[in-house]
Order: sequence, then structure tokens, then C-alpha cells
Amino acid sequence: MLTYCIVSATSIIVLCIILYKIKPKYIYYSFLYYKKKITQDKNLSSRCIQYVATIFLFTVLYFFIDYVPFPDFIGKIMPLLPDYISALLVSLKGKGASITLILALIELVILIFLFFIFMKTPTSPKNKIVNELSLDKIINYKNVNIFSFFGSIEDISNIQVIVTSENSDLELASFSSTSISGRVRNMASSKDDVGNVISDPLYENIYIFKSKHNKYNDFNLGTCIPSQPFKLQNHGVKCVIHAVAIKKNNDNTISCDSSAIRKIISYSIGKCINNSFESIFIPIFGIGSAQQDPTYLINDQLESIKSVLDCELMNAPSTLSMNIYLGVYRELDCLFLKKSAIKTFR
Repeated sequence: MLTYCIVSATSIIVLCIILYKIKPKYIYYSFLYYKKKITQDKNLSSRCIQYVATIFLFTVLYFFIDYVPFPDFIGKIMPLLPDYISALLVSLKGKGASITLILALIELVILIFLFFIFMKTPTSPKNKIVNELSLDKIINYKNVNIFSFFGSIEDISNIQVIVTSENSDLELASFSSTSISGRVRNMASSKDDVGNVISDPLYENIYIFKSKHNKYNDFNLGTCIPSQPFKLQNHGVKCVIHAVAIKKNNDNTISCDSSAIRKIISYSIGKCINNSFESIFIPIFGIGSAQQDPTYLINDQLESIKSVLDCELMNAPSTLSMNIYLGVYRELDCLFLKKSAIKTFR
């Protein structure tokens, strides 16, 4: 009976570990992740063998404890064991611990060990950032094609407008940053033959904007500043929009606001329509440094895009055609983006 209790406790512990590692809100993500892996993973058979082996070893251990006469066996090998192990077993037995309990505890340790060896869960969105670019058309809505842009902005090609996410102090990210702001800044700059930056035009454009307004920090969320593409022209880019999407708080936390995101989207799509730009890259704001719930942010931004399109396209020429690329760089976020976009725009 005690063995059954320990096995049940083990199951609960393993479940808690799983929930801790992937979080409850990512359980559905995990299903999508493995569904995709089934069609992509060439080593799926070996992975399944690992899972089956784990279950098999657990089953063998369980029946070993129940049906093998361990007391007689231990008694026979006791003289062969090192003194400290023999002393430990005698001490446990003297305290009333049965051999079944001892072996059940050993089983618990082995099971947890096997779990960490074999049962590999998908990395959460806080881990594994993907840099290889993947573009997938999700859905068409009123002559507007919605795409997922999954990967690094450095691989962008022939998308005419890029929207970057900036903080409320309009401090562009550094050249070495992996953020969209930093990479776009680096791509727009001019460099000498050895790679040293000799011109930083996007930073200079922001500095001119600040000087013109005599304001150098704490800009309102939703503020948008257009810029020339400079060296980004080599990638087919015609305009860069610096959007103040996240706010730096006094307690060093970062936040974003739904109304500001809608304002940014309205400005950006309006810019495309007024200048006959046919394609635009818009990141999913807040899933990077703001560290907010990606499911909420994705759904909220998709609703904002739909609302803006309904308003803007009402007065736009019927011949208008546009491609909107929504940027994410984590696989689970991309999967959820596709699912939510179909639900929002269908």
C-alpha cells in the first residue's frame, strides 16, 4: 500500500515539474509544438523510443518491487556489500523501514532522473530565439495579406516599411543588440572596410527630432517618427518608423499600452496608404523586453490591426493591395500568431 502511495506522489511531482517548466498557459502551445515536430523531426522515431523506454523501465522497477523476493535476496548479498551500505540497510530495518519502502524510494529517485534525461519539453518563449527567417502567408483580409515574419529582421528583403519598437526615452538599442531597434540601426549605418561604423543616420535623425522639440526623454506612448532607410535601401526598404511602444518605469520595469499600440498601427498603415507603400513589417510589441503575456499581446494587436484596416480601407481605393508582416522570433509565439490571426480575420 505504501508503494502505491509513493508511486502516486511521484506522478504528482512529475506533473508539477512539467507545469513549472512550460507554464499552464503554454500547455496548448506545447501541443502545437509537438504537432509540428511530428511532420518535421526526422529523429521522431528515436524520440518515441526514449519515451517508451522510460515507461518500460518504470514498469519493470514497479513489478520488480512487488513480485521479486527482495528480503531473501538482500539477505544473501548482504555479506558481499560494503560495510557502510550494510550498516545503512540494517539501520533502516532496525527503524522499522521495510525493504519495499526502501526500494520504492529508490524507484522515485530513478524515475525523476529518467524524466530529466528523456522527457524533453519544448522551450518556453523565454528561451530559444530563432534567427533563421520563415515567411508564411496566414490569411487574406480585404485585399490585405497577413503574413508571419518568423526570424531575424536582418534577413528582410523587399518589405518597404519597417516599424521598430522603441522605449519612451527614444534611446535606440545598441549596434550589438539582438532587438529589432538595434539590428535596424546597425543595418542602416555606414561602415568602413573593416566594419567600423562611420555614420549612424537613424540615431542622428532621432537626435534632430529631440532637439527640434526640445525634449529628450519621457515621450508619450504611441509617438511615431518616420525616417529615411539609408543603407536599408539595399534590402528594398523605403521607410523606417520609430514607434514608442514601451515605457520605462521608475522601478526599472517596462510596460506597454493597448491604445498606444493601436495608435502606432493606425499611423503606420496610414503612412503606407498615403505613400502607396505595398508592404510593411510590424513587430508584435511587448513580447521582447516588456516580458508580457504573448497570448494577450498577440490577440490584442491582431484586433487593433483589424479595427484599423476596417477604418482605413473604407476610404482607400478599391485597387489597394498591401502585405502586412507580423514579426515574432520564438516558435511558440509564431504558432499562436497563426492560429489567432485565422480566428480574428476569417
